Amino acid sequence: MDGGKAMTAEAGTGVRPQVSVVIATFNAAAVLEPCLEGLFDQVGISLEVLVADGGSTDGSREMVERFGQRLAWYDSRPDEGIYDAWNRALGHARGEWVMFLGADDRLASSHAVASLHAHCGEALDRGIRIVYGVCVLVDGEGHEIKVLGRPWQREKRRFRAGVMRIPHPGMLHHQSLFSDHGLFDTRFRIAGDYEFLLRELRTRDALFVPGCRVASLMAGGSSDTAAGRFEGLREVLEARRKWGLRGLPPRLMASLAKAGFQSLLAAGWRGR
Repeated sequence: MDGGKAMTAEAGTGVRPQVSVVIATFNAAAVLEPCLEGLFDQVGISLEVLVADGGSTDGSREMVERFGQRLAWYDSRPDEGIYDAWNRALGHARGEWVMFLGADDRLASSHAVASLHAHCGEALDRGIRIVYGVCVLVDGEGHEIKVLGRPWQREKRRFRAGVMRIPHPGMLHHQSLFSDHGLFDTRFRIAGDYEFLLRELRTRDALFVPGCRVASLMAGGSSDTAAGRFEGLREVLEARRKWGLRGLPPRLMASLAKAGFQSLLAAGWRGR
């Protein structure tokens, strides 16, 4: 598993998994292990798990080795960030649908993936290739901060105006999206998921599954800092321009102004 050596399973069986779950990680062994255990506890679904490690030095490799051939693919090498890691794993994903999780994300139950996947046939019948449910943002103690996930018809206008309120972790993407739209744009550091989804959702719909709680997401990443929020919003604006959505919607403009002001305040405090 050094460098480009990957760990694979089921490669010779000819059985295509229903879902490929992709995890990008770096020095997160303590939280990655329960994430993997939650995936291997899933029932009612055929899935494969792929882990792209950015060259961890905290014992992640040794921990992953304990899962042996239960992992479909594992690779550890320096990368250019989460979207580069996802792209690397996507080259090995065989599932009809693809889900992305963070190392510190937790599936809500042993039926979480199967419950969401049960609606994928309906989605394809309607020409829809993105299916999502409900995720919960939690703090370090596991206390609920916010519930994410509302019907697409309520979110569609906001999303196209640059407001990302549909939870990307735990979302199911049909494999054909990557054939049609390509991989994630690694020039984006924070809003690469929004930019990718915009390629599809600027003209097409997603399917929301009400009452389907998929995962708990840990708050406190780089996008939660004042500077991170401002950079993420700047990238959202760049993504909209890239795909021909001109102008600066009032909601996005207000969010940019607020995040920029907070970033300046934070920088001022650090400089005192």
